[in-house]
Amino acid sequence: MREETSGRRVIQVMYVVTIAVIGVFGYLVGIAIQPRLEELGVTSVGVGPLMLPMSPVNLAVIGMVLVGAGLTVAFGLVAVVSRYAD
Repeated sequence: MREETSGRRVIQVMYVVTIAVIGVFGYLVGIAIQPRLEELGVTSVGVGPLMLPMSPVNLAVIGMVLVGAGLTVAFGLVAVVSRYAD
């Protein structure tokens, strides 16, 4: 028999998978650009007040935080709109 999956569960799984994929891509990009940034003398990366020493892990963390915040806002707005749309 086929089980029903709630839409909320699907969104939660998509959210977690997206954040994990962003973390992996951020790490790989960090590995790829780190030698060039060292040549240019860049020692830290960040957005706004979040400044971290340049490393692949830190680049992945920054990407995960920014994408997570954006997705949280987007999914939150969808949840609010869907309450009033019914």
